[in-house]
Amino acid sequence: MQLSDVLADYPYCSFCGRGVRADLAFRDEAGSLFHTRECYEFSLEYPALIQQVTARQQDREGARP
Repeated sequence: MQLSDVLADYPYCSFCGRGVRADLAFRDEAGSLFHTRECYEFSLEYPALIQQVTARQQDREGARP
């Protein structure tokens, strides 16, 4: 098993960017993944932060072997 396989099982929170277990996270109507409902509520207030976190996540995923 490779590290990328393990990371695929633990996606990132759409708000704060930390890795989360999908089975323990909160999902919104669009299917975005959040650690908790609080992360989701903050995401509604701060959409610009969502874009920054998403860009960081894509940078990390692009850097994987």
